[in-house]
Amino acid sequence: MLAHEGQIDLFCSNAGIALPMDAFSPEKYWDKTLDINLKSHYWAARHVLPHMIERGSGYLLNTASAAGLLNEIDSFGYGVTKHAAIGLAEWLAFTYRDKGIRVSVLCPEGVKTQMIAHSPYLQASAITAEELAKITSEAIHAERFMNHHAPTYDRNFSEKAANYQGLIDFMVQPRAQAISMRETLKKSSTAS
Repeated sequence: MLAHEGQIDLFCSNAGIALPMDAFSPEKYWDKTLDINLKSHYWAARHVLPHMIERGSGYLLNTASAAGLLNEIDSFGYGVTKHAAIGLAEWLAFTYRDKGIRVSVLCPEGVKTQMIAHSPYLQASAITAEELAKITSEAIHAERFMNHHAPTYDRNFSEKAANYQGLIDFMVQPRAQAISMRETLKKSSTAS
């Protein structure tokens, strides 16, 4: 890639998949989800870091998800791998900072794309790709590590750290609501 494209100053690692998963999902779902949501960041970093370190500068932008901060109520694999993707970015950020490498992690809650087409609770607060691009550009210019668009996430993330049990208790209700919404949508689409 470097021979063809030349120097890479900024590498945006932006792969993601959300399969409907629970604790009993097939192993192939886990393999695919891990490869796309987590290992893709590792493979990208492993490829571009040597060249960035050699010249003493470079920027990695890893897209994770707000689900990496507070988990995901619809997909076991998505929430778990997005938590891990944030951990991976965090490790890269403090390990290679003295080598001139900067790292940001992007944690959008919902972006108006096909990925959330069947998640009414995410669509309610989703932003456009253009809005996310603006947030991303600002994050890179400010060299901020953590970036998201939902102001409540700072408070909720702090509350999670202070009261983990409270988060677990709280997440039961939105999960039940999401399941109910999904069932209602299924019924209405089969009735029409």
